[in-house]
Amino acid sequence: MRSWTTFKTDTMNITDSSAANETIIGTYINDSIRTVCNLQGGKLRFLERTMELKTVANREAYQIPNKFRKVMDVYVTVGDTDSNTNTIYMPEMVFDPTKWKLILAYKLGTNDYPYFAYVQNQEIRFQPIPSSNDNTITLRGRLNVRDLSIEDYSTGTVTSVPKAVTLTAVVSAGDTSATLNAVWDLPTGVYTMFFDSGEQRLVTLTNAATTCTWDDAVTEAATASTTVGTEEGGSILTASGTTFTQDMVGRYIRITETTAANGGDGFWYEIGEYISATVIALTKPYTGTAISAGSAAFTIGQMSPIPEAYDISVVYRSAALYWRDKGSNEKANHFWRLYDGGNEAGFSKEYGGVIGQMLANEGETEEGSYIPPFGGNSATIMQAPYYFPYQQASGFNP
Repeated sequence: MRSWTTFKTDTMNITDSSAANETIIGTYINDSIRTVCNLQGGKLRFLERTMELKTVANREAYQIPNKFRKVMDVYVTVGDTDSNTNTIYMPEMVFDPTKWKLILAYKLGTNDYPYFAYVQNQEIRFQPIPSSNDNTITLRGRLNVRDLSIEDYSTGTVTSVPKAVTLTAVVSAGDTSATLNAVWDLPTGVYTMFFDSGEQRLVTLTNAATTCTWDDAVTEAATASTTVGTEEGGSILTASGTTFTQDMVGRYIRITETTAANGGDGFWYEIGEYISATVIALTKPYTGTAISAGSAAFTIGQMSPIPEAYDISVVYRSAALYWRDKGSNEKANHFWRLYDGGNEAGFSKEYGGVIGQMLANEGETEEGSYIPPFGGNSATIMQAPYYFPYQQASGFNP
């Protein structure tokens, strides 16, 4: 993935690396990110996100988060978080203002079971109006793409990830509580505890206490060593010499990959929660080798939503715009073709280049069938005519 800093560096390397060029290159980059994200009307899967709100009794309208450009779908979960006992209701999305006025005229009153939902003035409205507090509203929408502007941050080192704890005794089958060997040093709350038996539970941990409780009894014994993640299951990362801030939530962190012990895995992870100046939480579990008492280098970067396989398109388009404005059509055309095969510049009616690859891959609703290559010139199965390594130059195959 390319961060704001990497986008600028890569683009300036193929245009003009002078400091005076940095501002205009930044403008090209943000324009290109928005252009890519608006292809096909912005109906790209990588722009889809979900977010949860809570109902308030007798409140009809709820603010749509700024991160959403468009709400695509909504459902309301009535009951607790237990998927075996709660009920999911899927209100009909109404897009016609006249139909919505007719619905209001019916005066459906209040009810926890929504029949209709309507988007108006950046709010989503429900009929009937919710009658209870704290039912979960789940919105699915497309991202509202923001300009990038924040440079990479790499001060300090990662000392541990994921967070490990030790229990004072082995957990036995049927247990719903345990005691930590030391006080919990993070805020009181609900976390996910991963036992070495393979089980995991939502546990309540109390700051400055050794208390550890959960509702659903474990079915297998577990040893004293466990790891703890956020309530959603993301890993907790601790660093030294850093000044993490709340506004880093939503950016990505990469622990530098090395062959030495306590090195990172080189992948980018989204930061999902700020805990303190030295502790943050990831949105996903860390899949590299656990780091304990380490001093691993890291980088935090502000990213575009474009997947890593296609974000080079932003560099190519930015370079094309730069050389076009400089009057170098030959160089501009080179980068237009790398970007989208020349479609935007008018060279081709079809998409090619990196954008052609992106639209072909992102447009698939499911993985296509695999067509194996021929195993030899005696193959008898029907296969793709464009893949025949034993075809002779004459077109005849004995």
